[in-house]
Amino acid sequence: VRLLISAGHERAVPSRILAQLPTRLCLRLADPAGYTGLGLRAREVPELTGMRAIDLETRREVLIGRYGDGSPAALAEAVARVADRYPGAVQDPGVGVLPDMVPAAEVLGASGVTGRGWRLGIGRHYQDLELASLALTPGVHAVVAGPPGSGRTTALRVLAAAARESAPESTVCVVAADPAAWDEAGVTEVTGAFADLRHWPPDGRGLLLVDGVEALGPGAAAALDKLLPPPAPTAHVVVAGRAEAFRGMQPWQRAVTLSRTGILLRPSPDDGDILRLRLPRETPLKPVPGRGYLVDAGGQAQIQVAFLPPANAHNQPIALPDLAGAGLLPRQAGGASAASDLAAALSLPAAFRGGSR
Repeated sequence: VRLLISAGHERAVPSRILAQLPTRLCLRLADPAGYTGLGLRAREVPELTGMRAIDLETRREVLIGRYGDGSPAALAEAVARVADRYPGAVQDPGVGVLPDMVPAAEVLGASGVTGRGWRLGIGRHYQDLELASLALTPGVHAVVAGPPGSGRTTALRVLAAAARESAPESTVCVVAADPAAWDEAGVTEVTGAFADLRHWPPDGRGLLLVDGVEALGPGAAAALDKLLPPPAPTAHVVVAGRAEAFRGMQPWQRAVTLSRTGILLRPSPDDGDILRLRLPRETPLKPVPGRGYLVDAGGQAQIQVAFLPPANAHNQPIALPDLAGAGLLPRQAGGASAASDLAAALSLPAAFRGGSR
């Protein structure tokens, strides 16, 4: 077995792994200070242009060769020639990469009711790309903590859809600082204040989702104190907000963090404190919405939360207006529209690019 690792900077590979690699090559780094972390003096490093590198073991400058003309096709052809020498070899499964966007339709099937427990599909695991789900056993509540733009509302919407998928008869209520974000969410009720709740507590299985607890006003804490814990053990409360909102000793804060269960989205190294765990510090998460840690009774695993597109009144995905058809952008040759270029520039998902979308 041969292990090859590439990294963008000197801190990307944990030091305990780096120390076990006998051959380490350093190409040109964007930050000259990074050479110091690899045991090199920046002023002694030559100009590493092209495929020139420094062998960290011998301190010699090396020039990395290319296969053929250096194109991916030439490299693939060289790999095929090597593979032909071992016709009896068993091909290893490929190594997948956790995508930045996981469709919710892929994960909702992981939801289900087992006895008095409830599993809600939420995304995919980083380690093996298997489906990830939030486990809610009787009396367990959860938190969804993260900074603005980290995907808190999306995570709650996926949990609501998973609840409807697995238990259509369940009561799903939402208290949100921005109720408009929950239009056509298919839940029992959406309100902007706890006093307006009409279907909570439920008679049986239920899920109360609180979106943006820190923005619900000073009365939110007292209202949550009265609602927690709910009278039915199969009624669960999931509270979303900034990590700072869960640092305290108020009764509702203790109630939702007591089970050490929830989702920490794009957390800082100290955000694990709210669920009494230590987060890894060596490898920071990719800064994309929905990337974080799924915490289940204190255990943690990196996940990508699924993406649930909003729906309009006809329950169809919202489309980007045809800006070219409206005369706001010039229509390009071949029928293509500059709207697709605008969509790409805005980093919209592929499903929203091109034509009238």
